[in-house]
Amino acid sequence: MREELSDKEIIDLINTDEKNQVDKAFYHLYKRDYPSVRQYVKANNGTEDSSEEIFQETLIIFFIKVQKGEFKLESSIGGYLFSVSRNLWLKELQKRRSSILISLDDEHDYSDEESILVSHKKIKQLLGLLDENCRNLLVDFYFLKESVNELKTKYGLGSEGATKNKKYRCLKKLTVLVQKNKLNRTDFSND
Repeated sequence: MREELSDKEIIDLINTDEKNQVDKAFYHLYKRDYPSVRQYVKANNGTEDSSEEIFQETLIIFFIKVQKGEFKLESSIGGYLFSVSRNLWLKELQKRRSSILISLDDEHDYSDEESILVSHKKIKQLLGLLDENCRNLLVDFYFLKESVNELKTKYGLGSEGATKNKKYRCLKKLTVLVQKNKLNRTDFSND
């Protein structure tokens, strides 16, 4: 029969500073709280490996806070671990988006319409001028190849039609920036 530990008992085990007691606490947290973190990370472009890395980093942060006496048991440990994991994963996704924008080059095989939007440094700069929501949506769709349905869920849009409309409006904003900056097709060619 598996022993269920209360949040207070987990903190007490970590504070004993005995390796087997700390291991027992972490084993319990891993069994109890990791599945929700794994589900969240995988639902947001993550893998099993990335969810494990995020959770392990979260446990280290939690351990340090408990050891320093900085963790106050004002809500559940599970909620705290999920919140820290979510924030770490969102930072990781932001880093990935930034590296995608930085590493874009002209070697990709895009349709004519898409190449105008993504194949040149000037467009990368223009993407930076868009509001964060539009920039992220376009990056998620064109570079991370997320489906309209995935975008609908991720951005809390009501339907696939609403998602397509949002993407269209964001593309229009980008087109306005292209026109405002007096850029044309030749600005984005490889010639």
